[in-house]
Amino acid sequence: MIKETIKKRIRFLTAPKEGFNQLKNTSLETSVAEYLKLMILLSIAAAAYIFISSMIRSAYLQAFFNLDINYWFMLNYLMGKVTSTMFFYFFAGTFILFFISLPLKLIMPKIRYVNMLQILFHSLTPILLFGWIPELTPSLLVWAIFLFTTGTKTYKDMRVSKNSIKNRD
Repeated sequence: MIKETIKKRIRFLTAPKEGFNQLKNTSLETSVAEYLKLMILLSIAAAAYIFISSMIRSAYLQAFFNLDINYWFMLNYLMGKVTSTMFFYFFAGTFILFFISLPLKLIMPKIRYVNMLQILFHSLTPILLFGWIPELTPSLLVWAIFLFTTGTKTYKDMRVSKNSIKNRD
């Protein structure tokens, strides 16, 4: 289930214009479901990355610099850090995305709000797939902005699917 979503989004990244053209046949509910799956996967991957890199760093410091590391205290600290990271990614992906979409709607009034959300969900694909690596964040944001502009240009040809919430006003 998640494998198919990841493969679909990787295909989207290889050909974004065709991917945005296929959005006209995709319901908003499907886009939201895929987005939430990838967001949960991203938050778990980011937490695992932080946990593993911190453990490796502390083992390195203990092995090569003879630092006395209390691993029980470190695990307690890491559990708090991992939990807060997971919740931050989930918060940023839901509430902050919503607050970003409001000014975008004011800037682009011709695009329906649900279509803009669908474009946003798909344009954040680089962050959802590779955002667990903190060093890549600036380049992933630029990539996401590029995908959003491509999606809004492609929007002109989008039609509304009959089996979606997009039909409602």
